[in-house]
Amino acid sequence: MAKMRGRLMVLGLVLAATVAFAGPRISFVQGYSFDPLSEKPNLPENLTVQSYSGTHGYYIVQFEGPVRPEWKKAAERAGAELMWYLPDYAFIARIPNDRVAAVWAATAVRWVGLFQPAYKLYPKLEAATGRQTLIVVFFKPEDPWQVTSQLLALGASNILTEFNQWNSSVKLDIDAAAIPAVAQLPGVLWVEPWGEITPDNENMQWVNMHGYSPSDTTRTIWRKGLTGRTMIIGLTDTPMWMNHNAVRDTAGGSNVPGPTHRKVVAYRGTQGSDAHGTHTSGTVAGDDDYVGGTSWHDGLAKHARLYFQNYNVFPTGWDMNIWFRGPDSGLNVLNDSFRALNHSMSLSRKDTFNTYVFTDMTADQFVWNHRKFLHCNSMGNYGNNTMGHPVIAKNIISTGGTQNGFSCRNIYSSTSRGPTLDGRRKPQLVSPGENVYSNSNSSQSGYVAMSGTSMATPNMTASMALIRQYFRKGFYPTGDTLTGTPMTISAALNKAVGIVGAQNDVSGYTVPDNNIGWGRVNLDSSLHFAGEASKLWVNDDTVGLNTGDSALFTLNVVDGSQPFRVALCWSDYPGVMQAQRIIVNDLNLTVIAPNGDTFKGSVYSGGQSVTGGVYDSLNVEECTRRNSPVTGIWTIKVKARNVPQGPQPFALAAIGAFAEAQVRDVGVAAILAPIGLIDSAEVVAPKALIQNFGTTNESFDVVFTISDGYADTVGMTLSAGMGDTAVFDSWPAFVLGWFDTRCTTLLSGDENAANDVAEDSFRVIPLSGVAEGGNLPKVFSLEPGRPNPFSRRVGIRYGLPRAASIDLAVYSVAGVRVRTLASGELAAGWYGGVWDGRDNSGRLVSRGVYYCRLTAPGAVFRQKLVKLD
Repeated sequence: MAKMRGRLMVLGLVLAATVAFAGPRISFVQGYSFDPLSEKPNLPENLTVQSYSGTHGYYIVQFEGPVRPEWKKAAERAGAELMWYLPDYAFIARIPNDRVAAVWAATAVRWVGLFQPAYKLYPKLEAATGRQTLIVVFFKPEDPWQVTSQLLALGASNILTEFNQWNSSVKLDIDAAAIPAVAQLPGVLWVEPWGEITPDNENMQWVNMHGYSPSDTTRTIWRKGLTGRTMIIGLTDTPMWMNHNAVRDTAGGSNVPGPTHRKVVAYRGTQGSDAHGTHTSGTVAGDDDYVGGTSWHDGLAKHARLYFQNYNVFPTGWDMNIWFRGPDSGLNVLNDSFRALNHSMSLSRKDTFNTYVFTDMTADQFVWNHRKFLHCNSMGNYGNNTMGHPVIAKNIISTGGTQNGFSCRNIYSSTSRGPTLDGRRKPQLVSPGENVYSNSNSSQSGYVAMSGTSMATPNMTASMALIRQYFRKGFYPTGDTLTGTPMTISAALNKAVGIVGAQNDVSGYTVPDNNIGWGRVNLDSSLHFAGEASKLWVNDDTVGLNTGDSALFTLNVVDGSQPFRVALCWSDYPGVMQAQRIIVNDLNLTVIAPNGDTFKGSVYSGGQSVTGGVYDSLNVEECTRRNSPVTGIWTIKVKARNVPQGPQPFALAAIGAFAEAQVRDVGVAAILAPIGLIDSAEVVAPKALIQNFGTTNESFDVVFTISDGYADTVGMTLSAGMGDTAVFDSWPAFVLGWFDTRCTTLLSGDENAANDVAEDSFRVIPLSGVAEGGNLPKVFSLEPGRPNPFSRRVGIRYGLPRAASIDLAVYSVAGVRVRTLASGELAAGWYGGVWDGRDNSGRLVSRGVYYCRLTAPGAVFRQKLVKLD
């Protein structure tokens, strides 16, 4: 449709004739929903502004349809800093007030309007009375201390701050009458009620290992070597009693937690003894064999060790980044074996039920930024549609409960149920949570039965940790560690493997639903071991898809008597609390049978997939299942419908009696150079990462073009599943301005054209580092190196918002300065540097991990660099 123009009004709307058809709407959690070209939301007068004073303001930028990367770049070139996604196709953006018209004129921008104070408040908060305790979240570019001073001026008291690298937020007390004034502050993003985070196995072992059996109680997964040995699992709970036989260490007589302790590698916070934390720790990893015990009540991952956190160690309890960073870093952030990448928490904020709030957002934010970290959280024990936080987060496993042992096919009646306010499915999975026996805090050798989703969640976490151990030990793909290949996995794949084998046998419920999610976890069903008819196939895509991209896979089903099941999971970009719908990057799963029957993800009837229906646009888990599949070649397709914050990585898991079919598919994973800002007169060698996504070795051509007429072609040969960097003839950056790049793979017979082309853009700027007519950096910043990992050279870009004395250098992991890249006084602007892998003496350094560190006034930034041979 033609783009409509007009001036901004009080409510951020456009004076325009009513269009004859409905366009994309912008929808908020408070209930405001409107097509900005034809409708006007009814906002309270005291929660609106007519304009922003000063140099910058916060606006909403809506695009015409599913958001493409080049549209975002055009808006950013015009001056917009696109921040948080709003449905449909819109962003909250920080824009210089004199650049609003330029942003509106950018490619595919449909509308620009003011981000109103009414959108900043938790629903109905403006109607509150009396003294309120609130969480106030600031826009990250703002000076948090200045905004805090403004809150003090409005009468706020008892302010507790949490300013970290991800977010700026405060807890405070304030009169309800001042809440509209708080929302009027330009630096405020969101305001919500505050709530405290509080707390919400013998038979469980075999139930989670192989599911219900009327007589079989064998621990099948332990027998196959998956007991958690060498794994570290994170647990945050009330104080754990260290003297129970299932955790205590008698070596040296000290029983002090630490790297050499047989069970607890770290204990953050004050040690103590509480029934809840003592019980959950035993459920995860308790094991009394070490002290001569003979109890059957060991934890599911009985040989794992714990990274334990007493939840009282967190005075600011609303930002999950602070809760998760300790386990994720573990004892050595550079070695996954010393990190607690699976984390359990049977605690929640019990307020603002079912609604996505700041605590949920920060849980998603952490997983988006730490793609291997998988958090499991208890659903709660309300017995109905009542869920706290961070249960509402997308990128976790919200865990419901069943009964235990031979009664595991019955639901635990008190388990909380979904859906979330925006309709997402909860829980994702269930696990035994009723009458689970585990450590008692009143006797060294005592065990006690407790019930609740608090008990189901450590079961679930231990199950997910054993899945991670399966891949780490090299069982995949053959089911045998002698012939398999050890691999690290993402949180998305960890979740997908757990979901794909989940058991649909809970009485009275059929998957997928909001009582049992995708079913009860069943490790024997999810995992393949040598000699078994059912196989496991996975794809852990870490490159990701942008809007319109797709990935194609085929499997040859050879036995129709085994169910064929596929699970797609992805760790989504965090939503924003204002959004009516929380999903940001929307992927679609399609599975096509040999006879042409097409099954959309999550379209089920009677516990299996059926044709027809509509794609799931709410959840980040989508599945298909056919109980008696047609034999022959099945096609699995993942399509990126709308990825405004891409690219979006994803994970696929499939189980069934199949063999991997031959696929011919090569594509461009990413353009590596030139990107970003290029200094004038620099000579750049264009580069692109090329991937063979297929199952056969391929030889083919790759073409690279730049919009000034440059074109070059190189030939490549790639083995199945491998990738390499294509390097093209050098290009001189003589002319200032923006340039578009395009890289294309040319393979005759390629079965997936969607990944054959990648496009990007870059800008040539004056050598001083300050782009003529461009915008200065808003804050000091150091961007990730590109490419990274690297072999010969890595580019480093950094920004200075004002003139400053800086130091940019490369350090070893031991903290030794290896190479100084820049030092001294520099003018404000963007700068680029290159490290050629040599030290200050000109010697090539060895392969390994290094850190680039930028020291600027009041700030230090680090980026990890990985040098290859």
